[in-house]
Amino acid sequence: MDGNHAGVEEKITVWPFPGATQTTTTLYQHLHLPFPIADRHWVIRIGSNTRLYEESKHQAWERSWELDPRGPAVLAELPSSMREAASGAIWTPQVKGGWLLVAVGWGTLAFYQLDTDIGGWIPEGLVGRYAESTLKSLFAKTGTLADRAAAHYSAGHFPIYAPDGVAIELR
Repeated sequence: MDGNHAGVEEKITVWPFPGATQTTTTLYQHLHLPFPIADRHWVIRIGSNTRLYEESKHQAWERSWELDPRGPAVLAELPSSMREAASGAIWTPQVKGGWLLVAVGWGTLAFYQLDTDIGGWIPEGLVGRYAESTLKSLFAKTGTLADRAAAHYSAGHFPIYAPDGVAIELR
């Protein structure tokens, strides 16, 4: 929920659309790829699973995302500088995923899933290997943040919201 530490791959530029709430957001993401492969970009809607959180008595926390249903037309809402920078990028036809955290007796169990098709003539196996290669970095960042969470998320930090939209008490 802390966008400053979300673990997004360094090759991805992220721009938040206006209108985010405590439980939902819409993001433009641009994946910078090495020449001669064209960059890719997409817009995703991200939301919290409030019902799961409440029914699990706050023991399960899920966030999921999928392509914005407006498709590439939503790119017209980007600032002009971003539209210019993205002019050669290919729209990604499939991005869907999520993560789930479940409190268990010994700690927290984390699940992550991603279904993507980046379009073009790039072999599916290569895309899969690239996606898998980013998981190690993602989980390392998540582990580092978890190790320092108690010190980092203190009263001076901006609010972090649970899936029900209520601010988590930071001490």
